[in-house]
Amino acid sequence: MYGITYNNKHSFNDLGLTVLNTRVIETPSKIKITETIPFMNGSYDFSNLYGSNCYTERQLEYEFLIKARNSTELEFKRMKVEQWLLSSNSKTPLIDDNLPGYYYKAECISTEFEDLINIGKLKAIFTAYPFKIGEAYEGNNLWDSFNFELDVLQDTKFTVNGTSSVSIYNPSVIDIEPEIIASSQFEITLDNKKYVVKSGASKDYRFKLKKGNNNITLKGNGTIEFRFRKEVL
Repeated sequence: MYGITYNNKHSFNDLGLTVLNTRVIETPSKIKITETIPFMNGSYDFSNLYGSNCYTERQLEYEFLIKARNSTELEFKRMKVEQWLLSSNSKTPLIDDNLPGYYYKAECISTEFEDLINIGKLKAIFTAYPFKIGEAYEGNNLWDSFNFELDVLQDTKFTVNGTSSVSIYNPSVIDIEPEIIASSQFEITLDNKKYVVKSGASKDYRFKLKKGNNNITLKGNGTIEFRFRKEVL
């Protein structure tokens, strides 16, 4: 049965809730930063000052049907559902069964309840990170879950002996800061900038994979992996 997974529980499988046909998935809006100058026609747009668009959070709404044998049972079930939805104090993965392979980072901020004697309708309102996030890391290349419309066949883990030139494609709508896992120290060159990573797992806030293709030069000996998930609208 269709539902959502949130706070490690599935709405139908774990709580017996039916999702009604009133689901709302808002699309985030661009954040525009403009400035007008006296005696100037129009305005300057500074939205892309750092190379990419910024977006507002998105809102998600799901309405659940709660069934009970009497009004008292209905109240106890309502308490259980509201505790499931409202107990988290930060954005947590929300998986919608209609969107396999992706999840939202969302937090339920409020609920609305309509009492219909032995049946209740409960609307859950979430605020979410603007982008849908791929469940699998890029480079997994699993055929069973591969989406020919959206996925990219590529390697993100490389064996290097000396110097090697590689290409990594970032299918996201934004630049992504990957986790880098190296078996030994490596020197990485991207866009004529050099970065040094030590053995182990690390992140460098300065090192970002830009949207689209990234040509990278690796210098070192051993294996190195760039671990990241796509983020799309």
